[in-house]
Amino acid sequence: MSHLSESHDARTLDRLELILGRILGGGVFLATVLLAVGLMLWAFRVEYAVSLPLLHAGLIALIVTPVLRVIVSVVGFALARDWFFTLVTLAVLAVLGGTFWAAMLQR
Repeated sequence: MSHLSESHDARTLDRLELILGRILGGGVFLATVLLAVGLMLWAFRVEYAVSLPLLHAGLIALIVTPVLRVIVSVVGFALARDWFFTLVTLAVLAVLGGTFWAAMLQR
């Protein structure tokens, strides 16, 4: 492997880390805002039709954030041609998907 391609791979992985950090920060911020606003509205006895969907959306944002990170990681590792981590991350995604599917069957 040439020095140029090693440098390119390092830049790709650095960019991936930056993107993943932004996804995590944005997802946690969104979930925090939704949960805080929903909780305040619920505490002040505002109509449940307003507060409950905000609380649900906050919880969904909290759950979806790591799943989105895994999906972006698969794409990023594939673009960097890091096949080992692409396969490992795909396995993690398969476990997440299988767990979600099993949970939906239990409903």
